[in-house]
Amino acid sequence: MCRGRALSYDRLQEEVDHYAAAMVTAGVGKGDRVAVLACPGLEFWCAALASLRIGAIWLGLNPRYRARELSYLLEDCRPSLVLTVNELEGRRYRSELGELLPRGARLAPLEEFPGPAGPIPEHVRQEVRRMALARRPGDAAALVYTSGSTGRPKGALLSHYGLVRGASMQVS
Repeated sequence: MCRGRALSYDRLQEEVDHYAAAMVTAGVGKGDRVAVLACPGLEFWCAALASLRIGAIWLGLNPRYRARELSYLLEDCRPSLVLTVNELEGRRYRSELGELLPRGARLAPLEEFPGPAGPIPEHVRQEVRRMALARRPGDAAALVYTSGSTGRPKGALLSHYGLVRGASMQVS
């Protein structure tokens, strides 16, 4: 359940499939970074899971960050795709991030991503499947930044194995 919207696991799988297909169609590949600026919610998590599925490296951007902090992170991580809420609490993230994007990065509004629902073209579905099967436990899955206590925040890559191992330790 997220903001009053409940999904079955099957429906969540379909949503993530559409996000992954849209990312592949946008040219996102293994090792590319996908940054998401939003409050945690269904779209936020679908984008994260889709990134992980295709072997991209997911990075969450905090909506509380100021322009200079966002600029630093975007320049440092060099995402190929940035998904963002259009506006939150009066702040216009889409236009703000449009001015901060590093060369080659694509900006897409999270509210409109992955686009209209409908069947995923078979060649895209097969490419998503191929990419998912090509992932390895030691591959980078997520990029998190340290607090920057000794200066600027530093990126730390977390592997698929590390994320799963950490989660399993939390529930045991």
